[in-house]
Amino acid sequence: MTFKQQLIKYKQTILMVLVLLLIIGFFLPWVIDNPNNETFAKSNISVSGFKIFTGYHELVSTFKPLVEGLGYSKIALLLNLGYIIILLPLSGLVALVFNGLRLKHAEVANWVVYVSHVVILLGTFLIIILFKDLRILFYSLLSFTVGFYFLILVALLGIALLVLTRKK
Repeated sequence: MTFKQQLIKYKQTILMVLVLLLIIGFFLPWVIDNPNNETFAKSNISVSGFKIFTGYHELVSTFKPLVEGLGYSKIALLLNLGYIIILLPLSGLVALVFNGLRLKHAEVANWVVYVSHVVILLGTFLIIILFKDLRILFYSLLSFTVGFYFLILVALLGIALLVLTRKK
């Protein structure tokens, strides 16, 4: 049995494990305070997807005046896009249920969950990296952690599995 045949045979199980890892990864820390940031009011910030889900409005209300005060009013408006992150674990739960029940639309649910993770998380990362002012502001205050990169990697693995095992 070749590697591709094994992937096809265990495709549903692998996809369910990857979706479960995405849901678990939602609770891992994504962002921490920059360890090189030595200020008089230093605090230990560790933000996971769950903390964003439960308290994103508090995070926005904290950082938005700070960002606006530094003269980045257009960047402050982008903070409101973070509410989309709430949809990540919900789409994962839908895909997990669809895969478990072997529903006809499980393939679509899998594509939605993996592509949405890649687009939202990798898009956020690329926006921060590409815009100089945002990159300087973000990395002077915060830093991405393993949980954030873990989610991107698992989502890319899910997309690779879907592409390798698709029917022609």
